[in-house]
Amino acid sequence: MAHPWLVAASLQRPAIGPNAMRHFEQSMKASEDLDLDLNTSLTFLNVVDSYVLGQVQLAVGLAEWRRLAGSDDGWRQTATAHLQRLIDSGQFPYLAEFGVEWFLSVDEDAEAAFEAGLTGITTRWARMARLPNSNVCSHTLTSATRTCKS
Repeated sequence: MAHPWLVAASLQRPAIGPNAMRHFEQSMKASEDLDLDLNTSLTFLNVVDSYVLGQVQLAVGLAEWRRLAGSDDGWRQTATAHLQRLIDSGQFPYLAEFGVEWFLSVDEDAEAAFEAGLTGITTRWARMARLPNSNVCSHTLTSATRTCKS
């Protein structure tokens, strides 16, 4: 990531500038085909944005942890010892079940994991949009109006 500081900065104040508004407009356009009512569309976009920002925060944090450890080997040794202490405490049965190596391998293909998570989110929302009794909407971005049938 070219500008890891941007993640922290984005969490400090609401984004209301022209770039944030362009992002909002692009996001609303991208969600048009889901035919969700306005409030549901905004919730969907918030879920997607939160997921993406969360994944970026994880990537930045992991990169910083690796940097501080000095190498991938140093990071892995530090992380292995830490996770093993957590397992040994008995307070983390799922971590114990999956094991340290599984947990550390999760980020080996971070791009594929990110795509799988995002696909899961968007697929679920698309399914919800097609459920009977869900709000079906027609909308026009030029007039910023939506007509919904329940």
